[in-house]
Amino acid sequence: KDVYGRTQDIFVLFEDLYKQFVEFVLDFGRKRGVGAGNRDEKTPAQIVESVILYHVPLRDRLDAIHMFRSQHEKLRLVVTEVLIGEDGDEGTSKLDANGEAGEFSAAGAIRDVEEAPVTMFA
Repeated sequence: KDVYGRTQDIFVLFEDLYKQFVEFVLDFGRKRGVGAGNRDEKTPAQIVESVILYHVPLRDRLDAIHMFRSQHEKLRLVVTEVLIGEDGDEGTSKLDANGEAGEFSAAGAIRDVEEAPVTMFA
């Protein structure tokens, strides 16, 4: 949770500084008259428009991971509480996850839920 907030701060800072950089480049081009005399020369506005920033997909991916981790933690707490209960008694059931006859262990189910992020993002 600590890391997510700091990464979001970095993205906000980057976007603010990038806006300042764009304003500087455009202002510099206006003052120097760059690109005005030669048709083949790119203007500062064209240069800025051609810049490709790759931080948006990264930010979206980190948002998705954060959302998954938050929801997974809630699921883990619910599963642990339901299967173990308040008294701490781990039981086994004769029904498996599909409702069919078989051995079902609360510890196994909890382990499956806890290992989900590793299998999901590995």
